[in-house]
Amino acid sequence: MIFSSDSCSDNDDSSLTSSSCLSDTDDEIDLTNWTVTPMANRDPFQFITNREIRVNGAQTPIEFWKHIFHGNLVQLIVFETNRYAEGICNSSNVLQQHSRINKWEPTDVEKLQLEMYFTTDELLATPIFNKIMTAGRFQILLKMLHFETNQDVNNKLKKISPVVEALRPSFKRLYKPRRFLNVDESLHLYKGRLSWKQYIPLKRARFGFKFFMLCDVNGYILNCIIYTGSDTNYSEKFSDLSLSSRIVMTLVEDYLDLGRCIVMDNYYSSLELFLNLVKRKTDAVGTVRSNRKSLPPDFRNSRLQKNERIARYYKKLMALKWLDKKYVHILSTYHENTTTIIQKRQTQDEKPICMH
Repeated sequence: MIFSSDSCSDNDDSSLTSSSCLSDTDDEIDLTNWTVTPMANRDPFQFITNREIRVNGAQTPIEFWKHIFHGNLVQLIVFETNRYAEGICNSSNVLQQHSRINKWEPTDVEKLQLEMYFTTDELLATPIFNKIMTAGRFQILLKMLHFETNQDVNNKLKKISPVVEALRPSFKRLYKPRRFLNVDESLHLYKGRLSWKQYIPLKRARFGFKFFMLCDVNGYILNCIIYTGSDTNYSEKFSDLSLSSRIVMTLVEDYLDLGRCIVMDNYYSSLELFLNLVKRKTDAVGTVRSNRKSLPPDFRNSRLQKNERIARYYKKLMALKWLDKKYVHILSTYHENTTTIIQKRQTQDEKPICMH
């Protein structure tokens, strides 16, 4: 169940503030009382909704795409592209006689929505493109493509924020996910100059934009945050929480109080976060770093044999330490301290159920 750093409110509870979130310094949390046996009722929260796809009448990929990339967004792109191109043409007094910019003509919505942009793939040939527009027309459209007014100079995402803000509600509106949701980050390739460009050597792209994303088990993106350094936009309601907790709570804000289970890796997992999710009737499971605050004190020095495990409990929370090829630490409010058999080609392995 483990996939391999924020909000305490849903849509109907706008009056909730950050004071209802728990931080590591709150007196309400006493994490010295870990027990060997489970304490209170640890049954998973009841999941009170079902998966639903809300795309009436969509049968083909282009019809699904139009539900997400809706007409208002396309109209915005057309308007800003034409306005930007007009400014370029009016301000350019050094254009050569045969410059492509001199041939600019305003674009419109219909041209951006033509289905003939999609090839029939005859040995990867795309002759249809030439029937829609010339190569020069495509290149100048690409040069003039624009999404905003250039007025918000302090917004690092000003070039793309209108598109992101238009797409995010569409992702949520068109699909109601299943019980298990996954929080993780992704790196999108970008080789240009950017003060907040990330370098992550283990990622395939290595350089680019970093996204924090909330996805369902099918990989459908439900919400995302683009990382821009210290200016990253997290919900103000959770400013008292740690950074990793703010990320998760911001992403899952609209999916709380429904009995879902959030799956995450050790960058995000913490007792602070899990206890806040439990307050909102949301389970969580994830690997956790061994040096996280308030883990059971006997975890640090305990020595285990291969496949041996120990578990400690605090309210609905279970902390598990297990020795596979190396030590693995797990937090879960959803699972019990049980195992499952993993069938391999010629052998069987026994793993904790929360690692399956």
